[in-house]
Amino acid sequence: MRSSPDELPIELVRHRAVATVRRALARSCQVSSGTTIVAAVSGGPDSVALLLLLTAIARRHRRRGYVVRVRAVHVHHHLRAEADGEATAVADLCSAVSVPFERIDVYPDRLDGSVAANARRLRYKALGEAAAVAGASAVATAHHAEDQLETLIMAVCRGAGPNGLRGMPWRRPLRPGVALIRPMMGLRKADAEAVCTAAGVDWCSDPGNTDRRTVRGRLRAEVIPTLESMWPGAARRSVGTASAVASAVEFLNRTLDRVAVDDRGWDRMELRSLGTGVVAMLLQRAAVRLAPAVADRLDQRQLADAASVVVSDRAQAIIRWPDGLRLVVDRERATLERVDPTDAASRTSGPR
Repeated sequence: MRSSPDELPIELVRHRAVATVRRALARSCQVSSGTTIVAAVSGGPDSVALLLLLTAIARRHRRRGYVVRVRAVHVHHHLRAEADGEATAVADLCSAVSVPFERIDVYPDRLDGSVAANARRLRYKALGEAAAVAGASAVATAHHAEDQLETLIMAVCRGAGPNGLRGMPWRRPLRPGVALIRPMMGLRKADAEAVCTAAGVDWCSDPGNTDRRTVRGRLRAEVIPTLESMWPGAARRSVGTASAVASAVEFLNRTLDRVAVDDRGWDRMELRSLGTGVVAMLLQRAAVRLAPAVADRLDQRQLADAASVVVSDRAQAIIRWPDGLRLVVDRERATLERVDPTDAASRTSGPR
C-alpha cells in the first residue's frame, strides 16, 4: 500500500471522508486552528475511523494553515472479556500512527444503579478530565448519521417534542473549557468502515451494538436498514433535519427567555399572545428546571393540555404532574411549583 510522506496510506489521506470531517470540524463543530482534540477511541470501526480521519487532517491540513493536534483516550469499562484485547488494539494502533495514547480504567458495575448509565457518565467524566489535563479544548466522539437517526426515532416515540427533535448537537459543553464534538455526523457507518479498509486497519466488534434485545440494537439491525431501503440517504438527511430543528428551537428559546416570570408565575395575558404550542415549550422548560428527572415522564399531550388551559378563558385550574410538579392557574396568572412528591395530593392528574 502506498504511503504519504507522513506514513499514512495514500488511500486514507485522499479519502473523501477526510474533507467531509475537515469541513465539519471548522464549521459545525467550531474547532479553530491550533486546537488540541482528544479522540475517544473504543476500538470499534467508528472510533477507529475517527482516529484515522483526525490524524490525516492533522498532518495534511497543517500545510494549509489549519493546525489541530490529536490525542487518543481509551476508556476501559471492564465489562466484557474482550475489553482487554480492545484496549491493547487501540494502543497498538496509536503507536502505529504516532498519536499519543492514554488508557483510563473505570468500573461502572461497582456502583449502584444502571450499569449502562454509570458507564456513560464515567466515560464522559474521564474523557473531560483527560482533555483538561492535556490542555485539549475538544473531545471528539464517533457518532455518525445513523446514530442521529436512531436518536430522532427514539425522541419521536417518547413524545419528546421540539427539544428532543434537535437530536445530538455537533458541539456541546462537556466541562468548563472543554467541548464535546461529533465531526463524523455527516458520514454513515459504511463510510467509517470504508475509511478503516482504505487504511488497511482492522477493528474490534462489540456484539452488544447489534443486540436485538436492546432498543438501539434493534433499531440498527432492523429499523434503520428498512428506512434506508425505502428512502436511500435517510440517515444523512436526518442530520440536516435535526440541525434545522435545533436552529428553530434556539430561536424559540430566545423568545421564551424574554417572557417575564416572577414568584407569582406568568401573566396569562402575555402567554395567550404566544399561542398554545409555544406555551407548551415554556412549561416543559420550566418543569425540567424544577425537576430534571421529569423530562422523560412528561409527554407532549400533557403539556399541550396544560397549555390549552393556560391560554383559555378558564378562571382557575390545578394540574398535577410527575415528581410533585403542580401548575396552578388563576384568573390572571399561571404558576408552576414543586411540592412534596410523596404527598398523595400531588399525584399526576389532568386539569381540575
